[in-house]
Amino acid sequence: MSEKPGFFQRPMSRIVGAVIGGVALVVGMAVGAAIGASGQADQVQELEAANAQVSERLERAQVAEKEAESVAVAAGEEADELRTQVTELENELASVTKKVGEQREKAEEATALVAERDARIQELEAQMAAAVAPQSDASQHDATQSGGSASTGPFQNCTEARSAGATPLYAGNPGYGSHLDRDGDGVACE
Repeated sequence: MSEKPGFFQRPMSRIVGAVIGGVALVVGMAVGAAIGASGQADQVQELEAANAQVSERLERAQVAEKEAESVAVAAGEEADELRTQVTELENELASVTKKVGEQREKAEEATALVAERDARIQELEAQMAAAVAPQSDASQHDATQSGGSASTGPFQNCTEARSAGATPLYAGNPGYGSHLDRDGDGVACE
């Protein structure tokens, strides 16, 4: 018999066990890698699908952002235009308010002037009535003493009216006659 080296003579040595264990480990790793690779392929596909969805949503968001920007620009331009209109209207309102104030002041001044004139007219009418009353009384007194009455009619002439102290004679008063009023202004024997 031939002699075999010591390695082969031992019944399963540690080295064989280690080699078999190493081979089993390598085979297990290869199988695990193959299984892991197929699992990773599924994950890659899922990630690619998720990436596609995110890309699509990003594109939609960018489109929406551009639309929002254009709407914002249009709104900003419209707001600027409206601000300009508001400023113009405020200026116009201020101008109209100023004019109304000026007109109100003029109206108040005119009202005060009318009141002053009315008071002056009343004062003059009172003075005129006071001046005419004594003359009428005097003319009635003189006419009664001369044998006539003041209600008998107009004086014959201005000399008679003067001597009675009734001049000037006003239209509508006793003793007035149109034949005594040369210029026809309602005042005789001026």
